[in-house]
Amino acid sequence: MNLIEAAELYYQEKYHTNFSHARKLFILDVFLVIVMLLAGSAALFFYSYDPTVVENVQLDISAKVHGQAEDTRRFKSGEHINYAISYKNNSNQTLKNSKLRVNLPQFFQISSTSAKSINNNEVKLSTLEPKASGQIIIEGFYYDKPGARQQISAHLSYRQQIRNAREEKITTLVNILRGSYLNLTVSSTSKIVQGKAAPIQMTVANTGHHQLEHISIPTEGTNYKLNLVDATSTDSWQIDQLSANSSKTISGTIRLKDYSKNEQSIKIIPKIKKKQEQLSQEPVQMTFNILRPKLSLSTRWQSRTPIQPGESKKFDITLENNGDAALEDLQLFLLIDELISPSRLAQLNTGRLLKDKFLLDSRGYPQLNQLAPESKHTITIDIPLT
Repeated sequence: MNLIEAAELYYQEKYHTNFSHARKLFILDVFLVIVMLLAGSAALFFYSYDPTVVENVQLDISAKVHGQAEDTRRFKSGEHINYAISYKNNSNQTLKNSKLRVNLPQFFQISSTSAKSINNNEVKLSTLEPKASGQIIIEGFYYDKPGARQQISAHLSYRQQIRNAREEKITTLVNILRGSYLNLTVSSTSKIVQGKAAPIQMTVANTGHHQLEHISIPTEGTNYKLNLVDATSTDSWQIDQLSANSSKTISGTIRLKDYSKNEQSIKIIPKIKKKQEQLSQEPVQMTFNILRPKLSLSTRWQSRTPIQPGESKKFDITLENNGDAALEDLQLFLLIDELISPSRLAQLNTGRLLKDKFLLDSRGYPQLNQLAPESKHTITIDIPLT
């Protein structure tokens, strides 16, 4: 007994039919199984079939610093870059109406390209026969904020000669900016007296090998204000052009907006203008220690013996620096009333007579030239009575 006859007997016993009916049921089930297998295979083929040749089209994008051989993804703002977009048709189909579109960084300035023409970052290519290849070089200057990450993408679209539907191959490259060719250095004191301005000097340098344009440094930040000599604008120091490997320097003063803390940090940020947008470059951070001057004055007669008209008596004046800043070029003004003889006061002491005042300064008392923190000086003068 073969396999088919055994199946017919199984159907006859299960469904209590005669032999001919069991055979018909068996044939019907076999037919249904075959139909299901064919339908499943057709569905699998339908969903897995890919008429495109995208997987067989090669598209690569690389970047190099101009004049260097190695590829890189890290640049400085203002870098001179060459982007190379390479493509190859590895399929056995002819690709027609081919176009290559490159999405470049927002502030990338194209200086030249190997393509015959480029319009809105798109290049029209010739028909790509099987195994045909090519490369487009785009050269220019890359500007942005240091630390920014930019994704560059290349899109190769085409039609197969045997299909009307358009296909597209895409590849991407991520660039990271590290630093800038625009360098700012700031020189100033590390200490600033509360409420006072401090001298400052700033130097902007172009460390690259090409000219930089439209540079500005704001004269006012969130917590400081600059007063710069010879600045072309009240709100910023503007430099229209800065040649390669050159620098410019400007001087002035800086004043803080908040002196409430013992330390105050500020950031001065140089900027480059590209496409009507100000791109912040590497900032310079400075920290100032806030000095709070405080001076106390005390006086006393050296003796308690009475003084007669026409006589003079020793008088001590003590100056004490109770603050945290050195005090320089101190001046004392003594008011002269009718009991004191102005002419004799000028004869007995080293000072200057100014109408109803007598001035004591460092020309007559060198100790008034400077008074260090937590120190004191005593000046003794003779007070004559009329």
